[in-house]
Amino acid sequence: ANALLALKPLWELDGTGGLPAQFMNVARSVAENEVLKEKLLLAFASPELVKGLMLSGFTTDAVRNALRYVQEMGFEVDTVRGCKFLCDPDDAEGYCAFCRIKADAGEMERVRIKMPVINIPHTASRDRLKGKVFVHYILTPNLLTRAHRGVVFVENVDELPSETAESIAEVLAAGRNYVEGEDSGIDVPCRFTIIATMGSPDGEVHPMLLEHMSALVKYDELDALRISVRAERYARVFSESPESFA
Repeated sequence: ANALLALKPLWELDGTGGLPAQFMNVARSVAENEVLKEKLLLAFASPELVKGLMLSGFTTDAVRNALRYVQEMGFEVDTVRGCKFLCDPDDAEGYCAFCRIKADAGEMERVRIKMPVINIPHTASRDRLKGKVFVHYILTPNLLTRAHRGVVFVENVDELPSETAESIAEVLAAGRNYVEGEDSGIDVPCRFTIIATMGSPDGEVHPMLLEHMSALVKYDELDALRISVRAERYARVFSESPESFA
């Protein structure tokens, strides 16, 4: 909003009477984010039904912004204060060692946090992705555990290294993150929805990941029309009253 208001003096100095091209670009971007946000609500509202969502035709920036918008709409999860694995307080069988100790001592405190949305970089090592066992019973911080009961976003999933794709698929299939150490292993709950984009229309997704994609969301002519209509509406409101638009 502040950036748009900053454009107003330039627009007035221009004297052409038309809206600046910079604003129309911003308006179209915001409209695309909102259209995609509405499509993503399905995955956030019904994670038990939608295990994976493939997006096609939307820009990466639109996907990232839409995910942030949805997260800020109030989607939250209950967990245990101090738990690094986002355990569900109502799922005693899925407690990590920390939560079991807290429950046995009657010291479990419920807290509510935003649903996690975790980006998976293509360069992530297996240790960074799944963690490793430290001192027999401690699992080091990792991306997939942080995504428990939330969303994992993978950009250009068709270009994801095979080892990374297989690691994600294994956790998706089991609903748990198992990490084996030298003398012992750690097994913690790890359930999430994966949302991915394609780098190329002709790209191929690893078969183990592809089987977890429940739905395909494509950018179509109706989406293009909705984006154009919303962008024009924003332009009209901005031209009449930039302050009220912000």
